[in-house]
Amino acid sequence: MERLAIGIDLDGVICDSASLIIPKLFARFRPGYQPAKKERFGFDLGGHVSELNTTQEELLTFVENILIEVEFHQTVKPVEGALEGIQKFYEQGHRLYVLSNRPETVDLGKRFDAQDLTFSWLKRHQIAPLVTSLILNPDHFDRDFKVRKACELGLDVLVEDEPDEAMKFVEAGKKVVLFDCQRKQYSVHQDLICANSWKEVVAACEMFA
Repeated sequence: MERLAIGIDLDGVICDSASLIIPKLFARFRPGYQPAKKERFGFDLGGHVSELNTTQEELLTFVENILIEVEFHQTVKPVEGALEGIQKFYEQGHRLYVLSNRPETVDLGKRFDAQDLTFSWLKRHQIAPLVTSLILNPDHFDRDFKVRKACELGLDVLVEDEPDEAMKFVEAGKKVVLFDCQRKQYSVHQDLICANSWKEVVAACEMFA
């Protein structure tokens, strides 16, 4: 089996952020509305602005406040199967990078290092020792950061749950596993495989190896 350099998104792929952040977002900006159980949350926040009747700046500030809460990092759990899948990759000899659009630092009057908080969470859940590097976005509004970084690092495969981001990787010549997706809509490209569980993610990467 070929050894791969694999970039893995954090929120929605490794970290089940949506289970905590989505209810908080709607409670704050759209009280009384009950979002669907599987409603998607991603750090490309533009898609949430209209449905929540707020501005992207206000939304980003609210989410950044959540990200520096000790309670969030103590409470949020890994996505089911993530640890086992990453362990499998590690045992197979792949190089693993956590590549996320989470902001690297959060400045809310006082500067917080989101990198340290996030790394501590990965360590607490026994994921940190398995990955080569944790890479967060130094400029949250740089929407091409992840694809540019993937090219700089020479990543072979990306595991991503945002369809638009996934297509950027494909257009850059990368192979992609699109996690938790609608198969019929996104399974048409030879370099993109849809997966609805971490077991399927591992199987997809084995096909790419």
